[in-house]
Amino acid sequence: MFTFGTPYLGGICNCDYPDCSAIRTTIDFGVQFLWKGHHVAKVDNDLCNGCASCIHRCQFKALSFSATQEKAYIDQFQCFGCGLCVTECPQEAISLVERSSLPALANVW
Repeated sequence: MFTFGTPYLGGICNCDYPDCSAIRTTIDFGVQFLWKGHHVAKVDNDLCNGCASCIHRCQFKALSFSATQEKAYIDQFQCFGCGLCVTECPQEAISLVERSSLPALANVW
């Protein structure tokens, strides 16, 4: 998310990697150009059927496929909470949860 002086949002980025220079700067160079949202994605392994249709939606490299579990896997430390993976999942196995509800992520912006 772009800010005009936190906590004021300037815009929410739904661009794609590598075309978006803001995402590329954040992901490739570790420069905090974008701020993470108040939510993170979470996979319900009981609902996930391993179709992997969600994988291509994550522009922040947080979503991958676990070959051992044959399920989608989300690295919540990489997740920006954009929700694009949620809209792609045909099984409704991905949801957004409050970042603050996860102690390890509560202050990871």
